[in-house]
Parts: sequence; C-alpha cells; structure tokens
Amino acid sequence: RSALDEFVKVCRTIDGVDLILLHGKETPEKATLLILGKLVDVEKVHRCVMDIKSKYNYTILQLMLEPEQFEQMTQMGLYQGKKVVLYRRQNMNT
Repeated sequence: RSALDEFVKVCRTIDGVDLILLHGKETPEKATLLILGKLVDVEKVHRCVMDIKSKYNYTILQLMLEPEQFEQMTQMGLYQGKKVVLYRRQNMNT
C-alpha cells in the first residue's frame, strides 16, 4: 500500500485538492481514485501518477471533479459502491 500512501502524501500538497476517494476495491496492481477540488493543478497530479507508475509499477486510475460535479453524478447513481476517504482537507465542508 505504500504506492497509494505516497500518491496521497504528494497530492495533498497540490493546490486545489480537497478530497481523495478510493472508489471500489484496491488491488495489488491498481486503484481507482476520485480527486475532488477546484482549480486543481492537473499537470502535477498527472506527474505524480506517472512517478508512482515508474517507481512502484502501480497504476492509479484517477478522475478529477469539482465537488458540485461529484454531487450531481452521485445523485444520478454514477458513483455507487464502496468509497473510502484517503484524504480530506481540514477546512473542507463536504
């Protein structure tokens, strides 16, 4: 799990990232993450994904959404199933 831990540790320092959710089940080879925030530095997140792939041979499938988009899509039933909070910015209301 160190690959995922390192990803979260780096991403929590990226401007705009408010919430990181593990969506579904993590496997030894990959994890699917939902990254919520406004004005997230997409290039830094992509760089982090590539660094983790290179260092650990671990695939992170990620989708970045604004909180409102995530709420609407959840209400539409698009993100059903298990979700685990890996990181939540302290001053975040959601």
